[in-house]
Amino acid sequence: MSGIAGVFARDGRPVEAHELEPLLDRLAHRGPDGSARWVEGAVALGHQTLWNTPEAVHETLPLVQQEGPFAITADARIDNRDELIAALGMGDRPAREIGDAALILRAYQRWGAACPEHLVGDFAFGVWDGPQQQVFCARDHLGAKPLVYHLTDALFVCASEAGAITAHPAVPHRINEGRIADYLVTSLQAGDGRRTFFEEVVKLPAAHRLIVGRDAHRLERYWMPDPEREVRLGSDGAYEEAFLELLADAVACRRRSHRGVGVALSGGIDSASIVAVAWTPRGGGEPIPTFSAIDPNDATCPDTRSIRAIVETGGVQAHLLTTDHFSQIWEGLPARIADADAPFDALTSGIGPTLTTFARREGMGALLDGLDGDALMGTGEILVADLLRRGQWAAALHEARALSGAYGMSAARIFWQYGVRASVGLVFPGPVERARARYKHGRAFDAALAERLIAPDFAQRIGLRERLDAARRHWTVVPMTSLRARQANWLMHPNLSDALEQGDRIASRYHLEARSPLMDKRLLEFALALPPTQKMRNGQRKWLLRRAVADLLPSEVIERSSLLERNLGPVFWKRLLKHEAGFLRDFIADPGPVEPYIDTAKAQEAYCNHEQNGFDASNIIAVVEAAVLSGWIKQHHAVV
Repeated sequence: MSGIAGVFARDGRPVEAHELEPLLDRLAHRGPDGSARWVEGAVALGHQTLWNTPEAVHETLPLVQQEGPFAITADARIDNRDELIAALGMGDRPAREIGDAALILRAYQRWGAACPEHLVGDFAFGVWDGPQQQVFCARDHLGAKPLVYHLTDALFVCASEAGAITAHPAVPHRINEGRIADYLVTSLQAGDGRRTFFEEVVKLPAAHRLIVGRDAHRLERYWMPDPEREVRLGSDGAYEEAFLELLADAVACRRRSHRGVGVALSGGIDSASIVAVAWTPRGGGEPIPTFSAIDPNDATCPDTRSIRAIVETGGVQAHLLTTDHFSQIWEGLPARIADADAPFDALTSGIGPTLTTFARREGMGALLDGLDGDALMGTGEILVADLLRRGQWAAALHEARALSGAYGMSAARIFWQYGVRASVGLVFPGPVERARARYKHGRAFDAALAERLIAPDFAQRIGLRERLDAARRHWTVVPMTSLRARQANWLMHPNLSDALEQGDRIASRYHLEARSPLMDKRLLEFALALPPTQKMRNGQRKWLLRRAVADLLPSEVIERSSLLERNLGPVFWKRLLKHEAGFLRDFIADPGPVEPYIDTAKAQEAYCNHEQNGFDASNIIAVVEAAVLSGWIKQHHAVV
């Protein structure tokens, strides 16, 4: 987690050094270990440094090679270093002295625009190519590292955060009303993977490269998961061994750090599996610090019971935080709004920042998390449809029955919804998907008006129904012709990169780096190619993940699978709302700049219900999100 920035005057005028300074000032929180810039002619690159790997201390960015010249600024952790050092002929130097940015620059000089296809890891970077007089930018496969930009005929500006872009004097500071609509509607909160909250600033999407020359630019995808690839091994044991080896490598790569590395440990199998493989020689082979939110009342909290079971194994250095710890460090929502690059997701407002704060206090430089086991292993119930397509009706019914308890649905409904209907959609993907989309997004539009706070007239003016339909088309990267294709589309869904961006946004405020081992490209490609019976069996979701770490974790964690169990969210939400009661009261009294966009009567009704009847997530979270949005617009003095 470093901060990068670049300015390229496409009209050929010399860039002044002072143009870069406000961008770097806005990125100062991302780079506590130093700041540097390089300016030559029509281009300037800047870097705010966080020493996030042992090699980073030997590298000063921007890195410049005067022959050309070539220059790079990068926020990167490259995981296939040994492979690249050999392929690029860089073995004449000790590997510990070769920084990741140097590898990327050499890869660009060797492979040109194809260089991201040779990189494994988390990265966002910009290269100035002097001979071609162009800027080359790329972002990693899943979007763990952010990169945004502003582009006109005369100017290109890129940076790690949108707020840094708008600090450039030539970039308008105007709010994107369409993004406001996205934020107020649950199914659109990630947007389309490109929009930001500023009209003139867009994201470079995950798995994309951007080439900007003086007279032309080109944006293109360089990677997508392959839904046609299949992995067939001889036994369950062979699958478990292969999966565990990849998972351990993913954890080991993310434990490579100049500072300490911990794990944000919840009570679920995803983060627990990361802790488990960290104990193995391949994963690091030693106890790892963990940071967990718990409810002191273990009897009613399955998350807490699972966390304590892991702690009792003795394989972790546990830090257990309760709501008392949270209230000690909450700075208040208004303060966090002022410091945020975008209005934060209300659901991440309590637990994430608190765990990150304590991790930093304990000397951590990176915090591993369990995002996103569902994307890795699929949601599991696709097995029902797969069995039906093979004509195995009895087996499909067996899985539907096994799933009914975990989902709180009847076996018949699961059999129909996840079996028959999904199978028909795959046999006749075009007509069925179109009909299904019309029905689904029609309902989503009605739900947005009925359940959320978006004002009906604003929804009509912004074309909400059309936005929902456009989002569906945009998210379907791979044709929905198979069960694997559905999972592949989820890997490319903006929701996934948005979740990674939120983790980065939280961590960067505390000089940490968020790292997600389950989002390792090699692990994801292997998991996508697995047979469905390895992803779910006998109603147990994430079957292979559970079996691979079964000997490393308590049975209470391995066997826990119900989606209906109470979790810690409401506990901390109630405490947060109590702590910030004044903030919400002020918003209800004066909604401020969001008043044209929300149904204020509905907001007042939801708030009154909360005051009178207690916590109800379906009502009060929408009010908090609207209040956060209002405060963010005020703090940033943005023009709407």
